Order: sequence, then structure tokens, then C-alpha cells
Amino acid sequence: NEVKMRKLNIDYFVGIDINGKTGKEKATWEKSLYLNKISNKFSLFSITKYSFSFFTLLSMLSIEVKYLLLRLFGNELPDVIFIRSHLGFSPLIISRIYNIKLIHEVHADLLDESKLLFNNNYFKLVFFSQLHKLQIFILKKSTGIIFNNMALEMYYKKQYKFSSQIKTITIHNGCNTKLYYPIDINSAKKEIDLNKYNDYLVFIGNISKWHGVEYILELHQSLIINNPKLILLIVGGSLQKSYLSQLKNKYSSNNIIFTGWVKQKESLFYINSAIAVLVPVNNNRVSPGSPLKLFDSISCGKPIITQENISGYSDLVDKYSLGLSTDLTNKKIASREIESFLKNINKFQYNTNNRDVAVNSLNWKTIVNRWI
Repeated sequence: NEVKMRKLNIDYFVGIDINGKTGKEKATWEKSLYLNKISNKFSLFSITKYSFSFFTLLSMLSIEVKYLLLRLFGNELPDVIFIRSHLGFSPLIISRIYNIKLIHEVHADLLDESKLLFNNNYFKLVFFSQLHKLQIFILKKSTGIIFNNMALEMYYKKQYKFSSQIKTITIHNGCNTKLYYPIDINSAKKEIDLNKYNDYLVFIGNISKWHGVEYILELHQSLIINNPKLILLIVGGSLQKSYLSQLKNKYSSNNIIFTGWVKQKESLFYINSAIAVLVPVNNNRVSPGSPLKLFDSISCGKPIITQENISGYSDLVDKYSLGLSTDLTNKKIASREIESFLKNINKFQYNTNNRDVAVNSLNWKTIVNRWI
């Protein structure tokens, strides 16, 4: 099967900057690496993100033109086109002309997210509403769709009524076991100048309105009553500046540290400094997504504490015995269960089990092979 996959020529058309800081940008970059490994010839087309959105839009349009010209007048054609973009007219045209399979990735509902992000901006709401209609039109012309969460797949199939000829599947993110691996906890603390006598709970990733960071900030106030040396590290920045500022002002405390954006190597040390990694979610979207931070933390062998009854989160934690799923929205219940969990935690057991799951079951090679 792997020999057959290596014979495929694969195009990966991406409407985001894979050199960015967010989880979706890093996950897309990691997927591109493994698509490259399993293909005969791999071609990546991605945009450059600029501080001015106008130039970013020009970049998106330029790869549409570049792709169309290259495939119309070039010597080689792909066997399959994978696409992660809100546009994608050029791949659609090429797939129709040459009868090439066109597989879309869908990670969120654009209309749903725009209502959360731009509810006070009429122009942007109208713009993204029209862009969403274009996206659905293109999706309905595809060969197949890969969703990153089962809830999203179910919603799309019910809401947009795709043809039965379009194959759909849910495939979550994967673990990069080379970049993220277990390190001795005190050695990790030393690398980033953390007090070795403190215990650290870590949230890592982009701080968005749908990530539920406020739940763990509220919860931490209860946890430090019995453990004043328990520090909550919020590792990452936010594209929603006002939201992040509100959180910092509301939850100002000596036991809470907002680090801002960190480099990949630093994120490795922060994760390994934790007694457990927190993966909350604010279930205010059609789909909660597939958080890359969950898989990075599993790779490091760290126990996971996440929101219960959420696909893409607690189902994986429960299936592979990766940690604790609890109701993080219920401060009283969650604080009690987390305190008990941390008190009785077997660090060696989780280190061994979670790393083994990352290497053998959730690694990117296994995940990307399912695309083919």
C-alpha cells in the first residue's frame, strides 16, 4: 500500500501561510512534510501572510493565477490535488479539465467563525458571507472532503446537502514525534528559567475565543487554595488582541503567567515543564476543531486535562487513557476532580503510555496515510 502511495504525484494548494505561528499554520506545514514523503512528486502552493490584509489577499489571488498557468502549460500533472483554502478556483478548473481527483480539507465553518470574530463589523460579515457561499459552491464540485472533526462533518452533510458521490471522512491532526518528545521536568524548567520548586499547569497555543482559556483561568483560582505553588502558564499569543487584553486584566495574578508567542524549541520546554497540560475548549462553534497542542503534548508524554464530551478532545483522551476529561465549565466539580487527579498521578505511567500512543497510533505518518 505504501509503495502504491509513493507513486502518486500530489499537489497541495494552501490558502494560509504555513510559516505562521498558529496551530493551523503549523499543522498544515507538518502535513506538507509527510505528504512529500509518501508522494512520487510533491508540489506545495501556499500564500504569504502580510500585516496588511490587502497584500495577503493579493497573495491568495497570485497563487490562483500561478497554479492555473503552471498546470495548463507545464509538462506534468498531479494524480490528486489536496486543497486547504477558502477559494481554490484554479485547482477546480484543472481537476475538471484533466479529470484529476480534488480533495478539500475543511477545518471550520467560515460563516460560523465570522459571526464570532466580526459580529460588530457589518462589512466583514457581508464579505465573509459571500466568500462562504463561494467556498460551498467549490466544495460541491470536489471529489472528496476531509474534515478534522466528526461534529463538523455531520453538520456540513446535514446543512449543505452534498451529493452522495462526494466522499467524506473525518481525520484529526497528528503528532510530530521528532519535534516534540519527553524531557526531564527539571531540565525543561531550567532551560526556560522556571522555578524548579513550583508546579506548573500549561496551556499552549493560540488564545482564541473558542479555545476556552477563561475556563482554566477561573478554575485556577480554586486550585491554588490548596496548592499556592501551582502556577498556570498561558503559553502563546492571540490574533484577537482585545480579547487577550481583557483576559490579562481580569485574571492578573502572581500565579498566572502569560508568556506571549514562543519559538518551537521553547514550546517543547514549556510542555515538558508541566505536571499536566490543559486543553480546554469553548464549545461556541459548529466544530471545536482538532487542536495541534493536544498532539504536541501527547508526544511529550504529558498527561492531558480536557473538556469532557467533546469530539476531537475527550474522545481521544478517554480512548487512549491519556489523562482526565472533566467539565471545565463547572468550577466546583472540575477543581475537585483535577486536585484528585494531580494528587494521584503516576507520571511515569503517563510518560510511557502517551509517548507510545504518539509514536505508534497518532503520528503524522499514520494520519496522512489515511488521506490517500
